[in-house]
Amino acid sequence: MELPGRWKKIIILIFLVVLILISSLYYNQVSKSDYYEVTTYFMNTVVQIKVEYRSEVKAELNQIINILKNQAEQFDRYQAFSLVSKINQAEGKKVEINKSLAEIILTTKQYYYLLNGSFDITIAPLLDLWGFGKDSRNTVPSQAEIRSVLELVNFEQVEITKENKKYFLKLAPGQKIDLGGIAKGFIVDQAVQLLEEAGYQHVFVNAGGNIKVSGKKIDGTSWQIGIRLPKGEQPLTSQPVLKLTRGAVATSGDYERYFEVDGKKYSHLINPKTGYPADELRSVTVYAEQALIADLLSTALFMLEPARAIEIVSKIEGVEVFIIGKDRFWKSNKFDYFSAKKRE
Repeated sequence: MELPGRWKKIIILIFLVVLILISSLYYNQVSKSDYYEVTTYFMNTVVQIKVEYRSEVKAELNQIINILKNQAEQFDRYQAFSLVSKINQAEGKKVEINKSLAEIILTTKQYYYLLNGSFDITIAPLLDLWGFGKDSRNTVPSQAEIRSVLELVNFEQVEITKENKKYFLKLAPGQKIDLGGIAKGFIVDQAVQLLEEAGYQHVFVNAGGNIKVSGKKIDGTSWQIGIRLPKGEQPLTSQPVLKLTRGAVATSGDYERYFEVDGKKYSHLINPKTGYPADELRSVTVYAEQALIADLLSTALFMLEPARAIEIVSKIEGVEVFIIGKDRFWKSNKFDYFSAKKRE
């Protein structure tokens, strides 16, 4: 039976309304999952930035990345005209530094005593001696060489002053600084700050494992960050996962840079107190509000006994730690949102 014309029009109208609603729902679902992601390379590592898409995102991220690269170059002691190179070549004379480097130095000074010297930016001569500087060596230095270089590793000899709203830094003769254990964290903080100021609300930044997020993912869920499991001897069977909507995570591990001599591994994580690579742990992961702090602490706590590391973390508000050893793991009290299973 053929429907009257009026009903035909009603049915067609209903069909069109339903079609529009379905199309609108589909469009919203697609747009809510639409990110813009850029991957670049500087600070000797891969840098990944992920934010929600908008028409000007490409131009804005290019501008932000250029700012970050320019900042990072000033912290690189291998760049001939960088600020850190100028400091390292000053031979005991004071050098004017910018506000960003002053922030890094002052933060280092704040944590130096709390950590009993387990993080020391004057470690550069030791890194060079062990072949973890610009030139690789892959041989174990003699005790005499290590003792000689250790005399230059002492942050207490670093002087930072402020005169007429300008900052100045002075090293002892022969000292050199290396910001490899803190600069990436600072740059990640800067990246997130610049993105927030530009109005982005769903931000993920990763610079070689130094990760910081701001806001939830577009679908309303948390960012899930897995901790890399060291190969070989370690106690876990599944990857620990941390769910974040804000804050930063950094991991230091003995698997990142190392060489082997006669079957023994020597990593780039050198204890500034002993002059030798720390070899009791496999990795240390730190959560903090600032990537700068997470970066610094993940390196520093690697040098300490786990119980001492957790004791220190308990005194710092908003900081948590997860430590993987060769046959067990440790975590601070509030790291319950980690899922990890121990080997039987």
